[in-house]
Amino acid sequence: MLPSVSGRRTKLGDFRGQPLVLLFWNPSCGFCLRMLEDLRFWERNPPSNAPQLLVVSTGPHEVNRKMDLRSEIVLDDDFLVGRAFKSTGTPSAVLLDGRGALLAPLATGEDAVRSLLGFGSLAGAVSGGMHRSS
Repeated sequence: MLPSVSGRRTKLGDFRGQPLVLLFWNPSCGFCLRMLEDLRFWERNPPSNAPQLLVVSTGPHEVNRKMDLRSEIVLDDDFLVGRAFKSTGTPSAVLLDGRGALLAPLATGEDAVRSLLGFGSLAGAVSGGMHRSS
């Protein structure tokens, strides 16, 4: 269980029943910030059959809350969840089925995450950016 910016404790089991993208994020990562407006647009205008989105982020609670995302944001300052899915940096993401099994390999960098979410290269896309996690 991880704390969410909404004030509750969240676990993967809370999202069972439909596909889920775990987005590994860092609000101080320049590559993540370049995706932020596109991500907000995706949340307001999701593609048909879009998966749920759970943002697994590092950094302070207040900074994450101010990103103004509609999706649940959980805080994982030690990047334990990301490492469990073999992520070494941000942005990166995995797609899970309704039972929590991997549907797609780890997507690494802006373009790969955009592709996994199904919104291709929107305005602001810069090829392949990724911030290494320490």
